[in-house]
Amino acid sequence: MSAGSSPSQVDPTTAPAEILWQCSFAKDGEGPELNSLSVGAKFWLKCSGPSIQGWAEIPKLQFAKPEDEFSLVLLEMPRATNNEANFVVTGYKPGAHSPEFVYLDEGANRVRVEGLQWNIPSVVKSESGAPPKPYPPYGPIMLSWPWWLWGGIAAVLLLIILAVVWRTQRHLARKRLVERLQAKGSALSPYAQFHKDLRQLLRLYQGRTTADDQHKPEDYLDQLDRGFRTYLSRALLVPAEEWGDGAILRDVKKRHKRAFEAAGTQLADLLHELGRARQAKKLSFRDCEQLHEMSRRVADLVERQQTGRGGRA
Repeated sequence: MSAGSSPSQVDPTTAPAEILWQCSFAKDGEGPELNSLSVGAKFWLKCSGPSIQGWAEIPKLQFAKPEDEFSLVLLEMPRATNNEANFVVTGYKPGAHSPEFVYLDEGANRVRVEGLQWNIPSVVKSESGAPPKPYPPYGPIMLSWPWWLWGGIAAVLLLIILAVVWRTQRHLARKRLVERLQAKGSALSPYAQFHKDLRQLLRLYQGRTTADDQHKPEDYLDQLDRGFRTYLSRALLVPAEEWGDGAILRDVKKRHKRAFEAAGTQLADLLHELGRARQAKKLSFRDCEQLHEMSRRVADLVERQQTGRGGRA
């Protein structure tokens, strides 16, 4: 059966239809009682009369007066024969309704119905003693959409919002990084500064096997990790000090394709090992020395790709 026909109006001076049917309202299953209807509630309209050719689809509902539009809407036609039809109907305008006549019209098959009366109480509360005003009429199409369609629309909107938020956060993080680098300034290039930091770590920790108050593997790892992330931030303008490892790798792959081709695998391994070391219950100076060498090699690969140079520290 077709869904939801929109009502239209007819000139009240139009001559009565030749075929007159009788119609009455009935409760729709577990729906509200006829004296407790609300806007959008479904109920039955059952009609019968002299035989017609029969309706292949839901007829149009035409009112005697234009202001009665949407006061009654045909939603479904579960049953239709030559001399009777049952409709699922609803109303989108609160109030008492008693149109002079309505037409059920499908081309040559048009019948006239008189004497219909129904009431849809307003649920709008009065404010400051003023008479309540009903909600404006809603179109039948949107109110008849199934829940899964509304859910799909909400999901799409949520994804769009999340994508916009994600892009905005990435943009702001990179903007903050550039502002910090400009404010801080440095006479040394990112590569030269990182190698300077590596040499200082070597002088402080090289050859040590036991920890003391001034020399701990955890401090070695922390300085190495921060130094390498600072190098990535300056060299590739990726907010490595704010982002997680996955976001860093995706950004380098997207914005620095050649650098990722040259050092992507080694960079992923280094970030993974740094993360494991931070979670390790027992960390040794030997572990830190190996991470020291891995970070130097990754920086060399990135520098060679960008400038054709690279050295050892």
